[in-house]
Amino acid sequence: MIKFQDMRAGFIVMVTLILVLFGGLIVPCSAGSLPIENGCNCLSIPYSHSDSGTIISSLHQSINTDNHSIVQYDLETDNWTIEHLNTITTAPATIPTTIVPPVSTMVPTTSVTIHPTTISNPDLVDRSYPYHVSGSGRTLSTKLDTTVNNYFKTNSPSFDGNYQDFFSSYINNQFLETNTHSLINWIQSTYPDKGDQARVAISLVQHIPYDCDKYLHPPTPFHLRSPYETLYDNSGICEEKSLLLAHLLKELGFGVVLFDFDLPLNHMAVGIKSDAQYTYANTRYAYIESITPVIPTDISMNFDGGGIPPTPSHTYYISDGLSFDSISEEYQDAQEYQNLQVQMNSRIDQMNVITSEMNAYPYDSAQYIVLHNQFVPLYDQWATLQDKFNALKYKYGIPDTSGCGESVKSGHKMPDIKDISFLYLNFAKMPD
Repeated sequence: MIKFQDMRAGFIVMVTLILVLFGGLIVPCSAGSLPIENGCNCLSIPYSHSDSGTIISSLHQSINTDNHSIVQYDLETDNWTIEHLNTITTAPATIPTTIVPPVSTMVPTTSVTIHPTTISNPDLVDRSYPYHVSGSGRTLSTKLDTTVNNYFKTNSPSFDGNYQDFFSSYINNQFLETNTHSLINWIQSTYPDKGDQARVAISLVQHIPYDCDKYLHPPTPFHLRSPYETLYDNSGICEEKSLLLAHLLKELGFGVVLFDFDLPLNHMAVGIKSDAQYTYANTRYAYIESITPVIPTDISMNFDGGGIPPTPSHTYYISDGLSFDSISEEYQDAQEYQNLQVQMNSRIDQMNVITSEMNAYPYDSAQYIVLHNQFVPLYDQWATLQDKFNALKYKYGIPDTSGCGESVKSGHKMPDIKDISFLYLNFAKMPD
């Protein structure tokens, strides 16, 4: 049997010969450098001048235009070097002054993609994101880089028919991780409790405005925003906001999936690992709506294509990780929220029946007074329920409408009372 070491040695020799024949070579790794793949300590890129468009601009002046050269980056010393035949020029210790597309580098048995890592002259813009945690509304202010955003805009993952790989490539991206690290670090340092970290990420993404124009008038060709673009634009449709939320939760260490729903719903949401009693459709993941502030685990929203079905059409695995154990609080709030809605609608239906009869009589008639006195206790009950309902809405920052103007809850319409004297009485009982 051929040993793995022999196979790898043969492969290294073969690759080296090919690169030498075609004008390139691999520089041996320097001793003591940090390991990257298979014991290799540094990354070396076979380079010819025709490739100059893909090499960082800060090194252009060092390139010999008539010969092949070697561009090498040493992780330990943080230096880039270029070798032209027998000459080596050392670049400054800082990495590229401009952002560039990733450069593919061949190393034994592994294909590595090198993304830009630092931007010396970033084009920063201010962004603010509201969120709710611990029952109060707050705002996170930060700066995002236009150059990084443009990189993602022009380097979207390609779709080969495999949605699992397609969506994962948007989320499991080293360059994205680098450029959202400060946001993740802020959440972790500001909220030491893991449950609160999940709550901040969920609420922050839910409060990013829904892109109604893109939903109603999809552009041609269609471009799916990366998580960084959604943050930068402060806008997104359900897929884009779900990709962002999945990325943040993954970076915070949680187990994450994407729930995808086919037509007629045509929707995407996020699942976060949790105890079985709080999960959606026996998936081991609790349902998290991304398009608008909704209590985690609540699946009672209605969309143009209907409500959330009992099972998703597809579940795409993103990461294994921690369970959101304290989501029991959200689950109980969601149950109460739904029950309050049912009770409020019941009172409204009863009041509508009474007021339809009241409006047929003069407000000072005996019949009107009898009906009025039936109406008052129903209204008092509804008002008490409404206070509790509004308290939960405030806790999670739930608006009256979501998406493109759809009602967050399909509440029943309040009675239409024709006579102003009824309002003037402030619902105090009339004498019989």
